[in-house]
Amino acid sequence: MRLPWGKYKGRALSAVPASYLCWLLEETDIDAYYRAAIRAELVDRLALAPEPAVLAGPPELLAATFKELLALGYRTLAPRVHPDRGGDLARMQQLNACRDWCRTQGWL
Repeated sequence: MRLPWGKYKGRALSAVPASYLCWLLEETDIDAYYRAAIRAELVDRLALAPEPAVLAGPPELLAATFKELLALGYRTLAPRVHPDRGGDLARMQQLNACRDWCRTQGWL
């Protein structure tokens, strides 16, 4: 099905961003036929989404990359907030506390 109006006029529902489809359902008064088709498209997309268990933590194959990403984030933020470089002591302490907590979780 293609949208007959709006920003994505003529595009297939599968090519329209989910945020726009949600907006159509919430903010506009559209025909029941189109409303049902949009809902069906969103349900199909949710069926393809990862299970909540997958989102709870990184899969074992990605654990090393996840740890690297967290470490890189710390190494990027620390120079920006460090008091010796014009940053804020409280912000640096908060960043260090977050890093320490990640270590207790085995993420670093």
